[in-house]
Amino acid sequence: MDSAETTDPAPGHPSEEPAELPPSQAIPEGPAFLLITRKEGNFRHTNPFSLRRSIDSYIGPVNSLKALRSGALLIETKTETQTIQMMRTASFRGTPVTISLATRLNSVEGSVRSDALTEITNMELLQELQTQGVVRVQRLRSRDLQNLGPNPTVRLTFSGRILPQAIRCGYLAVPVDPWVPAPRPCTKCWAYGHSKRACRRRQPMCGRCGGPHDAEKCDGPEQCPGCGGPHPAWDRRCPIAEDARQWHRAEVKNRRAEHRAQGHGRPNGATWFREERPDGLLPAPHPPSDIGSPPTRSATAAAAAAARRRPPDRRRRRRPPDRRRRRRPPDRHRNRPSRRGRLAAPAGPRRDP
Repeated sequence: MDSAETTDPAPGHPSEEPAELPPSQAIPEGPAFLLITRKEGNFRHTNPFSLRRSIDSYIGPVNSLKALRSGALLIETKTETQTIQMMRTASFRGTPVTISLATRLNSVEGSVRSDALTEITNMELLQELQTQGVVRVQRLRSRDLQNLGPNPTVRLTFSGRILPQAIRCGYLAVPVDPWVPAPRPCTKCWAYGHSKRACRRRQPMCGRCGGPHDAEKCDGPEQCPGCGGPHPAWDRRCPIAEDARQWHRAEVKNRRAEHRAQGHGRPNGATWFREERPDGLLPAPHPPSDIGSPPTRSATAAAAAAARRRPPDRRRRRRPPDRRRRRRPPDRHRNRPSRRGRLAAPAGPRRDP
């Protein structure tokens, strides 16, 4: 994932173009995202309270329901039964609607790395992994294709919303790591954290000199609009870009650790650690290092004889308290005089009001 992209692939090597299956309307397992659009008009002027109550009464409570800029509704179901029931709907509240699966949101991306996959084209790898839910294969470009060869890292897209722990490549079990896209700056204000479409700046900022004009027609001195250094905003020496790369590395490590801790789709119930087996072979069971080899018969007999020769423990053991027995409540009338004593007691001095 840290490999830089090259411009043109060398002749004689497989093409670097990604291989992708056509979009399918197959209902995924578990929760799914659905896109609801009206055939005439949109849902902008619809009462949101009654709309949410209608959906909850029709298929039950859902995970989320959002309104898009286009006026359509994006709904996230909880179960596959809700998805099937919504896909069979042709009209909603007396209005004809079109319900389809959000293909991009109903998929998850991961990356695999193995030297055994370098000589396989993207299309061949897609045909082999199609039965495991892979719908798109893209090999990352190598830094030096002439000397290093193809990049062993492959970006995979799986249908559904659960990323497997590993994929089966013949006799190999290759681990799958979550794909974390590298942060890119906004090409309008050259700041990280948002895209050009979501930028709130009215006028574009030049990435070469920091002026209020486009960078394509700029001939001024170089000055980064982010840090103010003598370099353009897209220079790798920019400290802001270096901070973004460090955040990306830390995010990749955290996502990888979280994914391995979840254990979804673990092959043969064995835990995979790339640091222990970088060759890509099947994971072997971990030997019990703290237990050691099984004891022999002579060792077992010697341990039993030593136990018989051990002197008995003659210390008096305390009897554990009986938690079932309840303590007697304190007698509040123990020091109180009887009724006869109270009547016989002399009355105290009378106080006038």
